[in-house]
Amino acid sequence: MTTTAFTLAGGGTKGAFEVGAIDHLVRHRGLAPSVITAASAGSIIGTVLAQGRTPDEFAALAEQLRADLLAMSDVDMVFGRQPWLTDLADTPFGAQVEALIARRPALPASADPTVAAALDVATADRSHHRHRGLHALGAVVTHAGALHHASRDLPGHATSILTLDPLGQALRGGTDSGIAPIDPQLVARPGLELRLAVTALRSGVTRYVTGTGTVVEADARTPCTTHPAPVDLVEAVLTSSSAPIAFPPRQWDDEPYNDGGIAQNVPVDAAAALGVDQVVAVLAMPLHVEDPTDFVTSSLLTVNLRTSMIMFLAQQRASLATPRADGVAVRAVVPTVDVVGAFEVNPGLLRIDMDYGWLRAEETMADLDDGDRAAAMAATDTAITARDHAWHLEQAAWDGGLEGAERQAVLDAARRCKEAVGEAVARRAALGLTTPPGADAWATGWESHEGTAPDDLPDHP
Repeated sequence: MTTTAFTLAGGGTKGAFEVGAIDHLVRHRGLAPSVITAASAGSIIGTVLAQGRTPDEFAALAEQLRADLLAMSDVDMVFGRQPWLTDLADTPFGAQVEALIARRPALPASADPTVAAALDVATADRSHHRHRGLHALGAVVTHAGALHHASRDLPGHATSILTLDPLGQALRGGTDSGIAPIDPQLVARPGLELRLAVTALRSGVTRYVTGTGTVVEADARTPCTTHPAPVDLVEAVLTSSSAPIAFPPRQWDDEPYNDGGIAQNVPVDAAAALGVDQVVAVLAMPLHVEDPTDFVTSSLLTVNLRTSMIMFLAQQRASLATPRADGVAVRAVVPTVDVVGAFEVNPGLLRIDMDYGWLRAEETMADLDDGDRAAAMAATDTAITARDHAWHLEQAAWDGGLEGAERQAVLDAARRCKEAVGEAVARRAALGLTTPPGADAWATGWESHEGTAPDDLPDHP
């Protein structure tokens, strides 16, 4: 009998892709992992899933993950604000921090001139589309504040921009957020090995926390002598998810810890070390990401963010490419289109990214030759990109900021996107592949948008 590990990478709310992939793997393919290794945002997903042991339990938890993710669009239930950020609102530095955090990936270009022109109209001067992330984070930067107020707060809060305190309360069952609490007793049961990656800042090493709270060394087995007592499981999840700068380090005994993805965002080696036959690694972001920014004239913060991203992506590629003498098979479910930003909270875009993960997991695991798999992946990328374009076009009409011929051109372009979606899904079907529930409406209905549709919009694009 083949034993399987799931390795779940970090990426903030880009983890929507992972949630969709898990839905396919456990609910439609019937995989039941005996090992889960995870880092950063993947640790939240992995720990929720690690409460299961049977196929039915895993299926129910996959559905719960989807509900949890959509509940996170109420961002006050997830993120807290550091006082200095509030104090720097309406200053150039505060605005720059906001833009960096809330940044969405650039929309892929459209080869259809009509769609490309309409997208230019739909997204021009509409910063709430491109940078809605932090605006929708409950407007993290909302209140006017003077620089001297920030300098008052900064000495005690300079280690991060946000906190994960509200998420911690939700995962412990202390809030009515819609995010289901984690039950450590379910996770600690025999039958599944969990490893959550954390980074020791002083020692400069990766360690893991097990499902029983034991801290182990980088080999995923040897107990760490500097932490003899078990670590609270929710504390381990929050620490593994504490991306530097965004969230503060967390102190365990005499060692501060941060995000496990700093050095092991795709902890495949830890999974292989625990004796499985195959590892299914699910990533939240592409292995290669181009950025069209003019970095020569950009700020030092923007350049630093890009250089950090380059190193991060190289680390992911290295984790997947490492030869494994033990013969463990590794399959990687990886997006090639970037749909959402790391702090995206719009339910419509998150749903598209979840569907993307479902489709990519199916074609990665399917019994296809290399040519058919490449064709399926290309069709999926076409469908997801067209839905992404359609969402932005529809949102422009939804907001009511366009009128007359300009508005009609945007709606016509959205219709062309929907036609492209239908054609791409048909190409996948010709290869014997399927689609997740609700896919029948992808080519004919509106994408998911917040609020009420304007009265004069048609029933469908």
